Amino acid sequence: MHNPTLTRAFKAGAAIKARHIVQIGTADGAVIQADASSDTTITERPIGISAEIDAKSGRAVDVHLAGIAFCVAGAALARGSSVKANATGKAVATTSAKDFVVGIALTAAGKEEDIIAVLIAPQRI
Repeated sequence: MHNPTLTRAFKAGAAIKARHIVQIGTADGAVIQADASSDTTITERPIGISAEIDAKSGRAVDVHLAGIAFCVAGAALARGSSVKANATGKAVATTSAKDFVVGIALTAAGKEEDIIAVLIAPQRI
């Protein structure tokens, strides 16, 4: 099945693992792997999900900015959950009214490290 996404290359401001949530970096055109602080700080908000290849610091990294992307789960979560990053950039569910989320889980995760489909829709809930 074809699954088109809007994908853009950025510079990795630090090492980024494949299929992890990324946030705006400190320099123009750079991103870093998201952490738990990205859910409440506007300057560190999540913008997408890294593609299927790990990226070393300073190298190019493809980031899915729109569409449906696959992401590593940080814990079990239900289909339909709003998804934010945990401390290591993995997808976890949130219901907090002030969190910045990267999107909506289209598939459930039974445990950490499961790969889930996420409809990318960065927003603050």
